[in-house]
Amino acid sequence: MEIILRTEVQVDLFFHCLAHMDIGQDASSLYSQAYMSRISREKIQNSRDPAWLTSEMDKIKDIYIPDQKLRMVNFLPFQFMNVEQLLEGLKWLSGDLQGNSPQPFLPFFRQRYFSSPGAQSFLRTLTEILVVEYQTFYREFWKRQNGQRTALKKRFRTLFEESGLKLLGPALKGKKGVIIYLCLSMTRNGRGFSSGDYFGAAVKFPEEENEIMRSFFFSIHEMTHLFLDEWTLRQSGYPDAPGSTRSGDEGYDIHLLKESAVLYADYLLCKKILPTFLTDYLLTFLELSGEGDRGNLARFLPTKLEKLFKARISLTAKTGQLLETFIWNLLNSRESVPDMQKEKFGCQPMIPRNFPLTNLT
Repeated sequence: MEIILRTEVQVDLFFHCLAHMDIGQDASSLYSQAYMSRISREKIQNSRDPAWLTSEMDKIKDIYIPDQKLRMVNFLPFQFMNVEQLLEGLKWLSGDLQGNSPQPFLPFFRQRYFSSPGAQSFLRTLTEILVVEYQTFYREFWKRQNGQRTALKKRFRTLFEESGLKLLGPALKGKKGVIIYLCLSMTRNGRGFSSGDYFGAAVKFPEEENEIMRSFFFSIHEMTHLFLDEWTLRQSGYPDAPGSTRSGDEGYDIHLLKESAVLYADYLLCKKILPTFLTDYLLTFLELSGEGDRGNLARFLPTKLEKLFKARISLTAKTGQLLETFIWNLLNSRESVPDMQKEKFGCQPMIPRNFPLTNLT
């Protein structure tokens, strides 16, 4: 089982810019004041204008917010090998680059998601922003940061080799492995995707040793979506769920339902396969859901932590029982899990997988 661990500047640059775009309470949002403050300090130290990027992203957010199809931009950078390819692809999608598509998958994206004049205007301006930000700041910043985190990357790989494949093992039958992007600019959420015979996830690149476990659990979380979401939708009577990610819309409520199902499924997998990780798992998501400080939560007995965790999971008793049966059957099955997304969306399904840390209720 192959583990492909990537740190890619084109992916980080893209999410770095999205982290400066305030789109309100939306499951696709990467906006982070804490991240922006850190970047501002870096820019001031390097005599760069800390307000420029936020100001530029503000100019295009009103196009992004009402256009649900534009959420798919979150999955474009994974398709490119470098910044030059990313910029060329965006120019073609926006109509600024004429002729044949520079990448074979781009016509599908343009036809399905980015055909409107508004979407093309968004991509055109975003491309211009990416060029300036990369040349004036991000290229050197990214090199420094990655150089400083080499040891953390090795620790993450070791952890996933030893434990990640065990947790995901039942769902990875028939797969070649996993692809994980460690992203400097991943803020509140992760991204999950299916790429051929691989499960994929993009999560925050740990800044410190004590963040490695959290990024590990997020990678598991994102990839659990890939085999569980279709099941959750069917059990809940939503075979074709609304695609909206904005708070207050029906699609957002369904998104939260899928989050609850994945959280509970990973809890069950952890309890059965890696019980020594269970306390860490519970502490990680209880803290992120606002239940309390990790230090204070760690004083509780495991039974108390489990009770608090289950109280945060918005599943009916019936759905919870069905999910338990699904997981136990998965653990005992010798068959591979059907890749329902692949069947539904083709060879490159790129479906938003986000974890809104402030909306676990």
